[in-house]
Amino acid sequence: MLRRFEAVFLILAAGVALPAGAASTLRAVPTASAAALELGGNGGGSFTRIVRVAELEVVSDNPRGVVVEISSGAIAKPGGDAVPFEVTAVLRGSPRPSAGDFLTPSGDTFRFVSPLPGRVLLTVYIRYTSAGILDPGTYSAALQISLSER
Repeated sequence: MLRRFEAVFLILAAGVALPAGAASTLRAVPTASAAALELGGNGGGSFTRIVRVAELEVVSDNPRGVVVEISSGAIAKPGGDAVPFEVTAVLRGSPRPSAGDFLTPSGDTFRFVSPLPGRVLLTVYIRYTSAGILDPGTYSAALQISLSER
């Protein structure tokens, strides 16, 4: 019997907390790989993946810069299994992060601080280790991304 695992990743850009008159913006675009995560789970053993899931553009005229916060959590099936994931972001064009670059534990919020005004382009990655066996079905997760001025 073939077991089917589908993972859907939803990128939410919300909660932009800016003072009146500020001109800071956040734009988040999910990647194609965010909607096609390989979870395994059919008894073939576990494996670790690092996947690019979103591109961010942050623009601010605030002289003190901005803070971008990105949630982490689990890729889960309602009432079923969950695969925890960690998140990190790097400046666009930087090398792909390694496992040691994921310093924020699953369930905690990753913070990127830009201390200056201007435009910052970020690439968001998740790191997860699949389980050897998972219940078949559709798995999903969401990243909550917020922007605030310093």
